[in-house]
Amino acid sequence: MITVSGRTATHRETLRRMGGRWHNAEKYWSFDRLNKDQIATLRATVGLIVAEGVERPKPKPEPKPGIDFAALIAALQDETPVRVTNSRPATVYGDDPTYLNRFADQNPSAFFGFSGLGKLISYIEALPADIVYDPGRAGWGTQDAEWCGSANMPEAISIARDGWHDGVEQALAIIDRLTLESPRVRRRKPSLAGGQVSVGRMLAGDPAHMIRRPRQPGSKVITFFVEAGCSGSIRADTLVIRAAAIGAMVDLMENVGYSCTIVTVDTSIGMDRRPIYQLAVTLKEAGERLNLPDLMFALGHPSFLRRFSFAACSSVPETQRIWRDQGSPSNSFDDEHPCGKSEFYIPVLTDRQQSSLTDDPLSMLAIITPATLPVQFAKDER
Repeated sequence: MITVSGRTATHRETLRRMGGRWHNAEKYWSFDRLNKDQIATLRATVGLIVAEGVERPKPKPEPKPGIDFAALIAALQDETPVRVTNSRPATVYGDDPTYLNRFADQNPSAFFGFSGLGKLISYIEALPADIVYDPGRAGWGTQDAEWCGSANMPEAISIARDGWHDGVEQALAIIDRLTLESPRVRRRKPSLAGGQVSVGRMLAGDPAHMIRRPRQPGSKVITFFVEAGCSGSIRADTLVIRAAAIGAMVDLMENVGYSCTIVTVDTSIGMDRRPIYQLAVTLKEAGERLNLPDLMFALGHPSFLRRFSFAACSSVPETQRIWRDQGSPSNSFDDEHPCGKSEFYIPVLTDRQQSSLTDDPLSMLAIITPATLPVQFAKDER
């Protein structure tokens, strides 16, 4: 057996193409066989250590519970993602456990599932006074009113129940512009590989003479998972445009025959990278009409995250270690744990994406639209 260790992070795609297998615990790549040229190439690569004829070391014993700083540092040096799961099942709160353990981080300390925004509000309103007035818990305090988008929790609840009129008005103006665009179902495209030959292209000598049809979902009932969290540097007006663009995207897709479910998600991990808190609120079920006020508040108003989600997180003992700082946000889905068939993931906006936005709302739609969505959005040329 041949092993390769050292600074492998920048060469992992090459190592993977050569047939290597990555051993995360021991931090090396192994190969059953390599030819002389491949071995010579690896030996000539700066930073790589190649050893031949070595036995695979025995796996290290499982670390004891707690923070394994050595493993975290080693993984960061090799840019290898670390995911630590809790062994105990999550404590479930709310009325809807549908999405428990559907996300990348498994077995959070506490999972909150709600079948609608109103159910989440009712849960917060029912919390006892000793929780509401505890200064050690985030979400209820009157400080940081501008950052939270409301002076206090009662005002946030009032906005959510009565409708966030400013946000809805802005959204309607944006949707009016976006609905002038027409969605087009993706058509077959010429490609170097595919399931059908274009005879005309082949006779003309065009190398892209095969026809590739983009993969379509197995069902016309689809689900959008939308991250509710965002960086404090993302502007409020950017969140409004994002929420409105999602509403327009759903509206346009349903106009061409798709039925959409929208679930907003907020997930947090601790310093030891163990999942602590997860929230999933269904804003729209397939077959229901889009409730724009609920959508705009949950995806566009700061109080949903910085009051409602924070308050839910800090309401139970399982999450006590992140009552104040709310832990670190994590991605609900990633390459190792993608969403399922007929499901699409809209992650948080980044500062770079915000800086690339223009005054045209269609630029936001281009940023948030999942690459595999079976409908593409283009300007109406009629």
